[in-house]
Amino acid sequence: MYSIDGDFGKVRHIPLPIGFNTLQADVPFHISVGGWHCCNEKYHFIRESGFDSGHLLFFSVSDGGRLQFSNGNIIKIPASSVAWIPPGIPHSYFTASGENWEFYWLHIAETPALQLKNIFRDSFCITLSDITEISREIENLFHSKNKNPRRFGRLL
Repeated sequence: MYSIDGDFGKVRHIPLPIGFNTLQADVPFHISVGGWHCCNEKYHFIRESGFDSGHLLFFSVSDGGRLQFSNGNIIKIPASSVAWIPPGIPHSYFTASGENWEFYWLHIAETPALQLKNIFRDSFCITLSDITEISREIENLFHSKNKNPRRFGRLL
């Protein structure tokens, strides 16, 4: 794990070479890496070619997050929501002006795309009733010394 603090905020990056979870029903997926960020308006990440090795999920703890696609559409990522970026989709994500954005993120591989499309339907962001339990599950995974394949909770 590494941590970086700067004028943009705080970042923790956690390599998770092996880890399985259940999104919904019994569909396993592989988590390759994850992290926690608490960033201000100076934080802006651009992927002009998209993410080619899987899916990206954001679990937003606070308001302030924005997701922008190459067509110019900007999606607000509010508190207690989950945003999804499929592989190969050019995008950027950032913190809105004057705000802070706290979120967890996971890079996911081997997830059936149809399962994620069913969860997110025609959207790239869904709101949950509470993200506290999910945050706790992700933190537990980050701090676990056992990185063997396993399941933890249901994220969605």
